[in-house]
Amino acid sequence: MFGNWNLLTAFLYVIGIVLLTIEAIMPGFGIAGITGVILVLASIVLITSSVYQALLMLVGTIAIAIILV
Repeated sequence: MFGNWNLLTAFLYVIGIVLLTIEAIMPGFGIAGITGVILVLASIVLITSSVYQALLMLVGTIAIAIILV
């Protein structure tokens, strides 16, 4: 929605994926998982220019997460 925030969005995406991986390996109270989902969603919203593109990236991220887990 906001355009070109490359470094911030890449950082949010990577940290979100790391937190989701930690939650998958060591299940806890869900804090890492919830924070990871929020960070990944925030990075997708920040980097895309349309809702359609954001939905495509979200579906792709979910597919990758299912394959990796």
